[in-house]
Amino acid sequence: MTASQITLGTPRLRRPQLALCNAQCVAAPWELSAGKLRRLDGDHRWEVVICQRVKLWITQDNDPLDYLVGAGEVFVITQPGRVVIEALAAATVQIAPLLRTTLRDTSEEIIFA
Repeated sequence: MTASQITLGTPRLRRPQLALCNAQCVAAPWELSAGKLRRLDGDHRWEVVICQRVKLWITQDNDPLDYLVGAGEVFVITQPGRVVIEALAAATVQIAPLLRTTLRDTSEEIIFA
C-alpha cells in the first residue's frame, strides 16, 4: 500500500472549550418608561447594559458617538464618567459586569473525520 492509498480524512482541531464565569452578582432587571432617562455616574467601565426589551439610546462621556441598542443586544461601557440610557419605548434593562472568559487548552486534541 502506498501513501497515496491511505486516507485519514481531514484533520480538525477541536474548538477550545469556552467557560464563562462572572465574579459579581448581576443586578435585577428594571423597567424604564418611554422617554425616561437613567444616569450612571462614576466609573462603570467594562460593565454591560443589557437591553431585554425594545430599544435604548445610550451615550457616554468622552465618546463622540451615541448608540442604539436593540432588544437582545448589549452595550459595553468603555469610558469612565457619566452614562445616560434613554428608553425609546417602555424597556427592560439590566446592568452587569462584563463576563470574563477562560479557555481550556485543547490544542492536543486532533480529530480525523
